[in-house]
Amino acid sequence: MPAFRRLWLGLSISSLGDWIGLFALLSMTDRLSGGNTLAVGGLMIFRVLPAFIVGPLAGVALDRIDRRKAMVVSDVLRACLIAIVPFAQTLPALYAVSFLLETISLVWMPAKDSLIPNIVPGRWLVAANSLSLFSTYGVFPLGALTFTGLVAVAGFLGTHVAFLEALSLNQENLALWLDACTFLLAAFIVSRIRFPALPRQRREIRLRVLWDEVVEGLRYFRAKGEIARIMRGFAVALSGGAVIFSLGAPYNSQVLGAGPSGFGFIVAALGTGMGLGVLVLGFVGDRLPKAWTSSAAVIAGGLILVAAALANTLPLAIVVAGLLGASGGVAYATAFALLQERVDDNVRGRTFASVQIVIRTSLFVSLVAFPALAGLFATEAFLGSQADGIRLAFAAGGLVTCAAGLLGALDVYRGRVT
Repeated sequence: MPAFRRLWLGLSISSLGDWIGLFALLSMTDRLSGGNTLAVGGLMIFRVLPAFIVGPLAGVALDRIDRRKAMVVSDVLRACLIAIVPFAQTLPALYAVSFLLETISLVWMPAKDSLIPNIVPGRWLVAANSLSLFSTYGVFPLGALTFTGLVAVAGFLGTHVAFLEALSLNQENLALWLDACTFLLAAFIVSRIRFPALPRQRREIRLRVLWDEVVEGLRYFRAKGEIARIMRGFAVALSGGAVIFSLGAPYNSQVLGAGPSGFGFIVAALGTGMGLGVLVLGFVGDRLPKAWTSSAAVIAGGLILVAAALANTLPLAIVVAGLLGASGGVAYATAFALLQERVDDNVRGRTFASVQIVIRTSLFVSLVAFPALAGLFATEAFLGSQADGIRLAFAAGGLVTCAAGLLGALDVYRGRVT
């Protein structure tokens, strides 16, 4: 499958650029705000907002345009935006760039997910999604190392090379310019891929027509109850599992008593576990029943989160994070394969745009709900300890995730999802 190999290479390079860009934007926001955590939180909010504003229309557009061209144009636009960030030294400018980058990603990601079933036989979809997921999240440690190394190089050049002294003040600039190059390289690779020609209806582009197609997509989901159930389970499981992101840092410092390096080890273990999980799934996943495998992986993830609530040492937490990453990767890849097998190509863009909206909505709910829950549990009326409040919130996230997996298993047992 040479087309998929090229797509995977382009995805890996683009994902690496995405991670480098995120680290650079977070670093710039922290520097410009003087370490204000609210400013950093504001940047993340502007990365979530496009899902609610642009997501549905992006899905409609992908069902009427060439998805390969959409990916190429998206990467070129992201390269242009990242390249001008060094000249945007204000928080509002960074927020605007973050919003636009995420808006473009909401076109690029569902375009990629919609193209995979057109070039990969059905029996290889789990393996393809495993590799796709690995290239998206498995490059996270490489992105972090690359950004750190480029910052160090920029500091050295800014100190020792006279005409590059500006880099000593804005050490993220070198990473940003390399990031722009990764997007351009990814665009070039994807532009050289030849996908099977599929018919596309030529329809006028007006707001009313676009809205009608959004409604048509919603009706399709409702008519296909199996798809709606998969999406529901995806949303609930992610809402519970995302507690690791919303409370990971305070869990590391207040429950485990570890420093910043400890949190780095936990994040690295999470990413490594996810990478190993999806790689193993890539070899054996197509021999397993996808619906049962997805439900079992979600249940396992929930139980692992409950175990995380009981962990009290950093080494144990690192092991638990690796297992959580593995179960989450397996659940994600198999759920995507289920959707790709069951969704018609003419609504695939809207479906996977909806998946991206579900992902961001679930993350947003988790970012708001679990810190508030931990704060409530930490009050004198409950446990009176912040560490215990965080533990209980972790356990709650694990129970929510388990419930999603059990609901999914019940749907499979009753034949509602096959």
